[in-house]
Amino acid sequence: CQMALRWAFFSSVENSAGIQVVVADCGSYLYLNSLRPTPECTVTRNSGPDHKCDSFGQPDGSESSYNEYKYGLDFTGSVDTNSYVDPFAINSKLLIDAIDAFPSKNVRFLFGKWDVCMCGAAGMENDPDYCFPTGTDCTPNYFQFSLNDVLCCDTYPDTFVDNVADSHLGGMVQGSNRLQRGLNYVQYLQYFYAPRGDP
Repeated sequence: CQMALRWAFFSSVENSAGIQVVVADCGSYLYLNSLRPTPECTVTRNSGPDHKCDSFGQPDGSESSYNEYKYGLDFTGSVDTNSYVDPFAINSKLLIDAIDAFPSKNVRFLFGKWDVCMCGAAGMENDPDYCFPTGTDCTPNYFQFSLNDVLCCDTYPDTFVDNVADSHLGGMVQGSNRLQRGLNYVQYLQYFYAPRGDP
């Protein structure tokens, strides 16, 4: 998912080529400036499939790593890039062109309404109906979230043993779970591109 979205952004393939990119429940998204959803958009619980976010700003007191590539377009730190992204890191014109071209690309987003678990971050109110499936033994579980002796599992039913939801700063400022992050990102793109007259 993350690779497909980033390919769609950096690719020079035009929409007229008939290519459609579908991304679903990414762990994180590529933001186009330093703005992120404000705290009321990143509550640490299941905010549901009707979650709305119309408030974006720079995260308070956070270090700048939240905006480094893969989470944003800041290439100035010790960021691992690759030969595909390197030209954009050193040529701001290419980066501006990619930002301008992105709304014309055929990118579709799919979100799972139960993809609301985050087992690797402190302070989460993991949903008892979805985050503790019987028969799983997901790790790591640093904060020992459990319900009736069943550990929290943020990747079920894809796996019964691994927790992999991104709990790094760059992911957490985008939302507290994959559903919330996806909904926030789509609304961010609308917010970002609205002044330009793009849909």
